Amino acid sequence: MAQTRIVQSPFAGGGTATSADLIRWVTEISRIETDILVCDFGSPQEIRALSEVLHHLINRGTLVFAAAGHAGRPEWPAWQPGVIAVGASSG
Repeated sequence: MAQTRIVQSPFAGGGTATSADLIRWVTEISRIETDILVCDFGSPQEIRALSEVLHHLINRGTLVFAAAGHAGRPEWPAWQPGVIAVGASSG
């Protein structure tokens, strides 16, 4: 039976990361065989270099999930084509 490789951001749990941190992390992920990538971060603007790496992963067949955000509108990368936006509701 094949194993599924799921990778979650090392910045989970309310940590902070710079754009450079995120680019470095996703670039490292792109070098390994990843089936599912969970992006639990968001930005009001697209980060172009990171967008290109995510596009490569999606074209390779990696499922990319991203937090939709809670600012009243989706945050990037949730609105990037090919990314599956995930939201939550309380109450």
